[in-house]
Amino acid sequence: MTKAQQKQSKVLLIGDVCIDRYSYVTSTRMNPENGTPIYKEVYQSADTGGMSLNVYEGLLNLGLEVDYKRTFPAYYSTKTRMIDNNTMRPLFRFDEDVESKPADLSNIDLLKYEAIVISDYGKGFVSDATIKHIMGEYMGYGQIFLDTKKKDLDRYSGCVIKINQAEALASTSLPYTNVIVTLGEDGATFNGYSQRGMRVNCVDSCGAGDSFLAGLVYGYFQQERTGVLSHTSIEYAMVNAAISVQYHGVYAPNLEELDQGMTDYYEQKFR
Repeated sequence: MTKAQQKQSKVLLIGDVCIDRYSYVTSTRMNPENGTPIYKEVYQSADTGGMSLNVYEGLLNLGLEVDYKRTFPAYYSTKTRMIDNNTMRPLFRFDEDVESKPADLSNIDLLKYEAIVISDYGKGFVSDATIKHIMGEYMGYGQIFLDTKKKDLDRYSGCVIKINQAEALASTSLPYTNVIVTLGEDGATFNGYSQRGMRVNCVDSCGAGDSFLAGLVYGYFQQERTGVLSHTSIEYAMVNAAISVQYHGVYAPNLEELDQGMTDYYEQKFR
């Protein structure tokens, strides 16, 4: 499928947005009170949007047409990451959470989309009622992709659910099918079957899950619109995430990078 053809795949993305802030610091002495380093800020990067905005940029970079329903700016949470300016190693993160009003989807025609992607970071914009409304209106017309922090996941059976290993362990229920658990450099499981990841030099894992989700949706549309999520879709997702972690900060691969990455992945896989 060419990039021009791919533009025909219209997606609705719904999700939380935050402000990502990076503070680069250095330490030249230890704190005599407790023996920990004393840090001084060298500089602070410009604020950028994160969470579902990373997914949005990832989908656009892969040639998909996206309508985007997101948190109103007044409800943005903030993530501040402290980075060692000498080694570029992440030190810690400080979060300032703001509870958002739930999304209002009453005036959106869900049936005009070929897929709906929900990026739920648990900040209130994507409520249980929001997901239930989407399922009630859209289930059977197209695929719903759900990346969520919610724990009782069996209630969303029928969606493609993408969670990480910690979220899977913390869940109180899981559906039997269409569950993807990401495992970092170890790849992912899909319906209980393991798929090996791509071996790369990981520089920064920030945003890797969002890149995985964008690659997953792109991979889904490569399956000749059969409406079936395949193991190949998972491979697109893993490769897209593997490319992103080779850069500092959040990085959204483009279509050419993903195509080359898939070639490299299969060379590794069958070597």
